[in-house]
Amino acid sequence: EAGERKRSFDLELSFDLELGFVRERTTASEREDGAGGELRERTALVLAKVRG
Repeated sequence: EAGERKRSFDLELSFDLELGFVRERTTASEREDGAGGELRERTALVLAKVRG
């Protein structure tokens, strides 16, 4: 039987109002339970120009 997986998500938003940019960074982590469980991590970065 496969072990249970633990997932976590971390979202970070930052704003540069002077330049009009929004930056979003999302990190998703997944680990199988038990000693020596492999940790997999994915990071997505989005940079958007805000129209005013």
